Amino acid sequence: MEVLKTGLIARAHHLVFITPNASGSLNAGVLDLTGIAGDQGDGQFNQFDLDTLVSSPNLAVGPSIGSCVVYDVHGTQPTLPPPQAPALDAGPQLNVSSARGKMTLALSSKGSYTARLGGGMGGGRPPYLFPGVYTIDNGGGGADVGPFSVSITIPTTVVWSNPPTLFGVIPRSRDLQITWSSGGPNDVVAIFGFSSSPAVPNGSVIEFVCTAMRATGSLRRRQT
Repeated sequence: MEVLKTGLIARAHHLVFITPNASGSLNAGVLDLTGIAGDQGDGQFNQFDLDTLVSSPNLAVGPSIGSCVVYDVHGTQPTLPPPQAPALDAGPQLNVSSARGKMTLALSSKGSYTARLGGGMGGGRPPYLFPGVYTIDNGGGGADVGPFSVSITIPTTVVWSNPPTLFGVIPRSRDLQITWSSGGPNDVVAIFGFSSSPAVPNGSVIEFVCTAMRATGSLRRRQT
């Protein structure tokens, strides 16, 4: 049996900010600039009380650095569990600006914002995400989240040193060793893999996420 049949290089840059509110809950925002078959921007804003916080995956939906987490989900496509918490209105749109111009993340549902920024599946536009500083703001703000402006610095991209051949087979019988080079001094590398079984009623997907500091240069996923 195979663990996965292909690999993708993904540039993912996250910014998480949390503020307490008057009710004792936490208002949380997660901003992402990612490059997977194209460049994309996302924003998610939710309110967490204690029960919701302890029952949810962490806000970056990943494990602590140097470890892995495994998800077992129904369906035929890999998807990480979204936060199960009330959404917050952060305004009608989010704005992204850099030396390469300005982009808009459209409101998809309350508290959720997304847009294809360019490259790959980016609607025919050229790539947008390159090393540099990107500023994200929400203009005049919304009913729950006031105006903000924050910056994300994208460093030199991490390079995957030992990717498998396209549609190559990685057998379960041996450990999975991932190595990389380049990247920024404080980067965290995230490794994502999945195996799907459409034959199971409603489908079944087993997926894992591992993280490591860029400086370590490698991570080994032990065969189980």
